[in-house]
Amino acid sequence: MAVTLKDQGKFHDPDDYPVKVKNHMVKFKNIDLHTVDYGGQGETMILVHGMLSNARAWDGLAEKLCQRYRVIAYDLPGRGYSDEPDFTEVYDLWNYVDQVKAVLDYFGVEKTIYAGHSMGAAIGVCFANRYPESLTRLILVDIGMPFDPRVADDVRALMKLRTGLVLPNFEAYLDALGFPRGNIYLERFCWHSLHHYLDGSCTGNISERVVIADLSIISFDFDKLYPNIKVPVLLMRAPLGLPLGEETIPMIDPEKGRKFIKSMPQGSRFAEIEGSNHISILNFYGPVLKEFQDFLNATA
Repeated sequence: MAVTLKDQGKFHDPDDYPVKVKNHMVKFKNIDLHTVDYGGQGETMILVHGMLSNARAWDGLAEKLCQRYRVIAYDLPGRGYSDEPDFTEVYDLWNYVDQVKAVLDYFGVEKTIYAGHSMGAAIGVCFANRYPESLTRLILVDIGMPFDPRVADDVRALMKLRTGLVLPNFEAYLDALGFPRGNIYLERFCWHSLHHYLDGSCTGNISERVVIADLSIISFDFDKLYPNIKVPVLLMRAPLGLPLGEETIPMIDPEKGRKFIKSMPQGSRFAEIEGSNHISILNFYGPVLKEFQDFLNATA
C-alpha cells in the first residue's frame, strides 16, 4: 500500500507560511482527532468547519483572532488528518458534539466561544443544547435554516471532484479544481484536503461514507433546539447562497434569520457578508473578522 505523509506523521507547513500552529492528536473513543492549536491568550475559541472542509479553512481568520483569544480547531472525522469514525455505533451530530467536548477537555478548557461554518454551525447548535455550561457565545456562519434537500446533490458533486481525482502533484490538483493562486491561506487549506504520497502525487482525503452519513443533517429538526440556546448568538449569512450549477441555494432566508436573532439572548446579532457565497464566506477575512470582533466586544 502506498505510504502517505500522514502515515509518517508529517502535518507541518512550509517554514515561510505565516500561520504557526501546533498539531495534536486527541483521542476520542477509538479514533484520533487531528487538532490544530493556533495559540494565543485570553478566552478560548473553538472553530469547527463544514462537511467538505477541514480545520485549516480557518487559518486566515485564526491568524488574527489568536491575537486576542486562545484559538483551537480540529478536523472532523474522515477529513483532514483525523481518523474515520467507528460505524459500529450510532453515528450522528451528537457524536460530533461529544468530540468537541473531548477536544476542549484535552486542553483543559471549561468554557469556550464556539464558531462553526455550515455543518460546523449545526454542531454548534447541538453543543449549546448538550453542554450549555461550557458555552459563552455562539457564532453560526451560514447554517442551513433549514438545509435545502438540494444541498445533497451539490455535496455529492463536489465530493466526486475532491475524492475521485488522483493527480501527479499538488499544483495539478489546484488546476483541476480551478482554485486561484496567490491566496496562501486557501492553498494551505487545499494542501490539508489531500493525502500526499511520497512520490508527490495526491488525492482527496475526505471519506465518502462519512459524508454520505453526514447528509442526514438535511432532515434534522433544528427548530426544536433553537429555543434552548442561552448565550448571545452571531448569525452570519452569505447572500449569494450555495452555487449548484446555474442555480443558487439560499442557506438562510434573511427574514427567518432576523426573526431567529430576535428570539435569542440580548447581544445577539445578524450580519451579511456582501459578495460572499456559502463556500467562499470564510475567505472574506476582513469583513468576517470585523463581525466577529464587533460581536465579541459587545458581549464580553
